[in-house]
Amino acid sequence: MAGDTAANITANSTEATAYTEATRVEYIESGAASQSISNSASKAWFSINGTVTIYGAFLVSASAKSATSGTLAAASRFGTSRSLIAADDVYVTYTIAASTV
Repeated sequence: MAGDTAANITANSTEATAYTEATRVEYIESGAASQSISNSASKAWFSINGTVTIYGAFLVSASAKSATSGTLAAASRFGTSRSLIAADDVYVTYTIAASTV
């Protein structure tokens, strides 16, 4: 994933778009605490509408599915893939931490 950007993350990761929401789900932060921010109070919820296997998640500023614009803020691969079917729900939490050096 090194070298991934908002311009190539959808192609490099084969973005899964089999969810009912019209656009990518917005990241709504809960507020900063202990040098980190998270969306744990408002998890990103995806309502799956097809059969798909997901391998990870990414956070990008462009809201359109498969968009190649904006800024890639984070990307992470799961420890194991997840096979999903229509009517499954996926909740994604991202915590972004900072530290001093």
